[in-house]
Amino acid sequence: MDENTKIDQSIRNNSSDVLMYEPSDLVILMRQMEGNLAHIKTTLDAGNPIDEEARQEFTGIFTEIPSEDVIRDSSYMAIGKQFLDNYEQLFTATDKGSLRHIFNSAVSNCITCHQNRCPGPIKRIKKLAIK
Repeated sequence: MDENTKIDQSIRNNSSDVLMYEPSDLVILMRQMEGNLAHIKTTLDAGNPIDEEARQEFTGIFTEIPSEDVIRDSSYMAIGKQFLDNYEQLFTATDKGSLRHIFNSAVSNCITCHQNRCPGPIKRIKKLAIK
């Protein structure tokens, strides 16, 4: 019996012991943020204006239940506020030529925060940046 077969057999024998990962409310919100930013990036890359319908409410970054290892300290709060300010500017900027810069600033806020807390999704977040 090879190693993979042993592992498969162990999983079948102990299937009731398998723990399923359940993302926290904050993780779920951040995945929604990622999807929303990906949509906005596609819109900007196509040279189209950002539709008001794309705007979502993300103030939950301050209130949603986080994973156990996330601490909302003053740095988290400041970076979160910067993100929300940049995100809002995407919909209110009068200089439409600055939208790519504003968008990348919002993405940069996400990267900065994740460097200090939860580095796992940084590669995915970096892919959101507009080149």
